Amino acid sequence: MHSLGEIPESVLTRKFFAFGKQIWRLYRKFGWEFLKNYLIAFSGDYLFELVRMRYEETILCCRDIVEGKIPRPEHLIMYNLFPPVLKMRGDLQQGTSKLIYGESCDMSVISINDFTGECSYVVNAHLEDGIPVDYWLVKGDDELMYRRHMKYGYKFREIPKRLKSLTSAAPRIIDLLKDVRNERTPHWAASDYMVCLAWGTGSTNAVAELSNWENVAQTWMGMNAKIVYGMPDVWFLIYPSPALLSTMRYLGREKYTLRFCGLFTGHHLFLGGLEDGAIRWLEENFPELFEYAFKQGCEEGIPTPRMTLNCVLPNFKKRDIWDSENFERIYPEGKLIQPSDLDLSYQDVIKGVLLNITHEFKNETISARNILARGIARTCRSNLN
Repeated sequence: MHSLGEIPESVLTRKFFAFGKQIWRLYRKFGWEFLKNYLIAFSGDYLFELVRMRYEETILCCRDIVEGKIPRPEHLIMYNLFPPVLKMRGDLQQGTSKLIYGESCDMSVISINDFTGECSYVVNAHLEDGIPVDYWLVKGDDELMYRRHMKYGYKFREIPKRLKSLTSAAPRIIDLLKDVRNERTPHWAASDYMVCLAWGTGSTNAVAELSNWENVAQTWMGMNAKIVYGMPDVWFLIYPSPALLSTMRYLGREKYTLRFCGLFTGHHLFLGGLEDGAIRWLEENFPELFEYAFKQGCEEGIPTPRMTLNCVLPNFKKRDIWDSENFERIYPEGKLIQPSDLDLSYQDVIKGVLLNITHEFKNETISARNILARGIARTCRSNLN
């Protein structure tokens, strides 16, 4: 087992390696040097391509749903556009997006490099009436990254590093992105603009997470990392925060998770959701990490929604927690879900499985009869078809 002390103090998100359930599990197994190399590779072109692929798939799924090409959209799970790590049911996408983000909105997702503090890429989508109608994306070497802020003179890519926190950086980033939006699409100049800033470690944690309930719970923790858990900064940020999101943040982790899982998937548990391209990249470049994160992760078992809601978290504000490095999450007693319970292989599970299991499910028998659909986005196939 590796210690947190191996990570240099100069690493901006050092404490967050212990904050995320999955990234801490990976760190304890593989250590600093291995995970550093993984993060450098993951946060580069791979993460950019993964987000681009998810945006395109979600937009195509929305088009097919509007055109009536998908017979059971309630059994289709796709990635949310903002942020693109949460899963959403096809029939709930438009209504939920409009409820949270309003009638007309631009939304940009920006990844922040854990080692340099600079922006790695930008992916933007425009929603009208909850439906994505336009998107664009740029990598770290694009002209936009070198555009300077009119008042402060900072280059776009270095704004998070220069302003020291995501909360301070977000309004300045929006200043520049609004200019880009107004140049590209002046007819949307009056639309709202929101940004999601996320550290690469947060994205790594989200990709390795096998439960949609766990991912939603982790978003609450990430947004409240500083004020609730005493971390140096937030792990990710949505700015300006939509009114509904701001209200629900004050409900606490359990109620926030319950409400948003209801909005996103009707409280149904969705396992996995990795695309074929993502699986190939991991198997080819980091096979040992892939096996430990996903194969062994599935075999160890995935918590049910009830277990996620009632999980006891470490008190990150206590010094002795950091001294002992006891960051274990304590789940209530109950049956963890394993691929064998569903008569599936771990490869089947990581590609996506929608279950009829909700927070009301207790210690009942888990079997293949709980499966509603398999796959993600346009590969999703309902068991009832």
